[in-house]
Amino acid sequence: MFLISASVLLAIGFYSAYFGAKACDSSCACATSTTRARRVSRVMLWVSAIIVIAFAAFPRYVGVFLVSGGSSEFVASDADSIRVSIEGMTCEACSVHLRESLSTVPGVLDARVSYTEGLAELKTAPQGTFDPQAALLAIDRAGYSGSLAAPSDGLPTTP
Repeated sequence: MFLISASVLLAIGFYSAYFGAKACDSSCACATSTTRARRVSRVMLWVSAIIVIAFAAFPRYVGVFLVSGGSSEFVASDADSIRVSIEGMTCEACSVHLRESLSTVPGVLDARVSYTEGLAELKTAPQGTFDPQAALLAIDRAGYSGSLAAPSDGLPTTP
C-alpha cells in the first residue's frame, strides 16, 4: 500500500515538475528565482525517487547487511551433510534468520541457507549427536516449513 501511494505521489511530482508548471517569461523578474527553485525541486524529486526505489528493493539486498562473519567453528572434513528443503522464505533476510536458527541446533557445525534454491545444507557432527527432528523443529519455530531433501551429489539425508 505504501509503495503504491509513493509511486502515485512520485508520478504526480514528476508530472508537475516537468509538464505541469508554465515557465515565466524571460523578461519577468521572477524568471531567475523560478528557474533556480525548479532546478532544486527536480533534484529533490529525483533523490526521493531513488530513496523509494532503494526501499522497494530492500528485501533483495538486505542479506548483504545481515550476514554475520560466518561460522567460528572449524568444520571437519568428515562432517556429514544434510540437505533440507525450505518453504516459506520470501527474501534474503529470511535465509539469514533461518541460518542463525539452525546454527543453534545441537550437533550442527555449520548451516548454509539459500533463499534462491529454497535449501539449507547442514554440516553435522559425525558422532551422531545431530537429530534431524530438532532441525525441523528449529525451522518450524523460525516460521518456515522444511523437509529432508532427497540425496544429491552423494550427500546423505540422515547422519
